[in-house]
Amino acid sequence: MRKTWIMNCMAALFIMFILWGIHALSFAEQAFTIQMLDETHCAITGYQGNDVDLVIPETIDGKIVLEIGSNAFSGLQSLVSVTFPDSVQTIGNSAFAYCTGLEEVVFGSGLKTIGDSAFTNCGSWRSVNGFPSGLESIGSWAVNGPLHTIILPDTVTNIGYRAFDLNEADTFRWSAGVETIPDEFFRGSALV
Repeated sequence: MRKTWIMNCMAALFIMFILWGIHALSFAEQAFTIQMLDETHCAITGYQGNDVDLVIPETIDGKIVLEIGSNAFSGLQSLVSVTFPDSVQTIGNSAFAYCTGLEEVVFGSGLKTIGDSAFTNCGSWRSVNGFPSGLESIGSWAVNGPLHTIILPDTVTNIGYRAFDLNEADTFRWSAGVETIPDEFFRGSALV
């Protein structure tokens, strides 16, 4: 009798943990506001959470996250790090602008476009895991912060005006795909 009671209690606890895990996942997904791009893909357009180390999910409600929309995380000063899944192809204009506490960004391998001012005024950002090899375009004022090392993959063909404004880079590797250096590209850089 006692053994049955213990087994029933263990089974009930197991079910509670499973349901709590599903609820926690559901709650985390609810922190994101999304816009449907088509039947299977979405863009994150807003965030109501309070994570300091944010991991962008690859899917939300079963939809693959392809884009981070304009201003989606703008002004989130408590954000310290952000990690993107391989599914994200575009980081929109001003998506992480004024995230003044941002220190580390880890890009996924699928990233193709970083929009204008995407990471402008992220004054604490010093570390990037490297720009992914498929990156094609970096917008104007895209990364306005004190990065120390900037290495661009050869797939980058478009770089906007003052794309790396006010960086502290002492190491820079240019992309072979870029034909024209934009105006004031190195403005405020340690390289000038």
